[in-house]
Amino acid sequence: MRWFITINGETHGPVDESVIRSWIRQKQVPPGSMVAPEGPNSTWVPVERSSFAHKPAPMWLAFPIGAGLLVAMCAVCKKDEPIATTPPGDSAAATKPVERVQRTCILSIPGDRDSVLLFPTEEGFDEFGKAAASGDDEAMEVTRRANAGFFVDSGTKCTWLNRGLLQTKVRVVAGPHAGKAGYVPTEWASGR
Repeated sequence: MRWFITINGETHGPVDESVIRSWIRQKQVPPGSMVAPEGPNSTWVPVERSSFAHKPAPMWLAFPIGAGLLVAMCAVCKKDEPIATTPPGDSAAATKPVERVQRTCILSIPGDRDSVLLFPTEEGFDEFGKAAASGDDEAMEVTRRANAGFFVDSGTKCTWLNRGLLQTKVRVVAGPHAGKAGYVPTEWASGR
């Protein structure tokens, strides 16, 4: 769905829902901004009372990722946070900064696929998912190009940067795209 939005008295749009969500995450939409869906007879409502303001309650899951470290991940917003676990009475360890643990993974798609598609941005990944759901091959290719999607060979070695339930951000560590980061469906990035 595409939307119009007023920000500081200026109307923008129509833009994709993902664009408005991105602006909200980046704190570019001040209180009092108004939104309306594209189409006849649309009603303008404050962003605060729209579906954009809806924040589902987080569902935290914890995964052990190393000695003394857990990752707490919100299953709703797909954000994770490393948490240090320290022995009782070890106050020095409790004050140490926690670093993200990067773990090796291998990219592959179930079946006989020889390449895996990655997107540099979460928004590009989401847009491609919508195009793929429509089953329109031309729309998928246009979306891939517009969002700089790139292919790596199946079996490419990567490190997890941010692992979510539905999508995972990885950094490619081998091959012609070594050093590039991108988003893939979580099930395509298996631990090794």
